[in-house]
Amino acid sequence: NQERQEEIKSVQHNIKKVKEDIENEQRNLKKLQAQLAYKERQQESKKRQHKNLIAQYNKDKKITTAKTKQAENTITNLQKQKAAIEKEIDNIIRTRTKQLGNVNYSTVAKNLGSFKKPIYGRVVVGFNQAKIGGIRSSGQEIQGNLGDRVIAANKGKVIYAGKFMNLGKVVMIDHGYNLISIYGNLISNCVKLGQTIGKGSEIGILGLNLDGRSYLYYETRFNLKSSNPDNF
Repeated sequence: NQERQEEIKSVQHNIKKVKEDIENEQRNLKKLQAQLAYKERQQESKKRQHKNLIAQYNKDKKITTAKTKQAENTITNLQKQKAAIEKEIDNIIRTRTKQLGNVNYSTVAKNLGSFKKPIYGRVVVGFNQAKIGGIRSSGQEIQGNLGDRVIAANKGKVIYAGKFMNLGKVVMIDHGYNLISIYGNLISNCVKLGQTIGKGSEIGILGLNLDGRSYLYYETRFNLKSSNPDNF
C-alpha cells in the first residue's frame, strides 16, 4: 500500500507538471496569437497607408497636370497677346509715320537731346526682362501711384490716343527720326490724335494694369524695333 501511495503521488505530480506545462504552452500560444494579430493589424494599417498614399499621389498628379496645362495655356495666350499687340503697334507706326531708313542714335541725340522719364518711380520690369513663361518685355514698367501725371518724354506728334487691347488707354508719340514712344496703362488721355506736344507736356493719367498695379508701360520703337528706353 505504501508503494502504491508513492506511485499515486508520483503520477499526481507528473499530471500536475504536465498540466502546468500545458497551461504555459497555452499562455505562450495566446501571446503568439496576440503578436500575430498585432502584426496583422500593422500590416493592414500599412496597406491602408500605402493605398492612401497612392490615391493622394494620383490626386496630386491630376492637380499638377491640370495646373501645368493651365499655365501652358496662359503662357500661350500671353504670347499670342504680345504678338498681336506688337503687330498692331507696328501697323500704326507704318501707316501714320514716315520712316527715314536706318537712323543712328547720335542723330537722335543731336536733334532731340535726352528724354525725360514719363513718371517718377522705380523701374520694376526692365527692357527685355523675362516675365511669365520666359516672355520678354518689349519695354519698361515703371511703378507709380494711381492718378499720377504722365508726361511726354520728348516733343513730337500724337499718332495714337485711345483704348488699346489689354494696355488700357494708350498714347503713342512720333518724335521723328524713326523714334516712337508708347505709354500704356493710362486711365485717361490728355491729348488728341494729330496733336503736337512739347517735351514734358502732360499726356495722361496713370491707371492700373491687368494685375491691379499702378505700373506705367513705357516702350520706345526705334527703326521699327523695340529699343531700350534708357538708350535715349
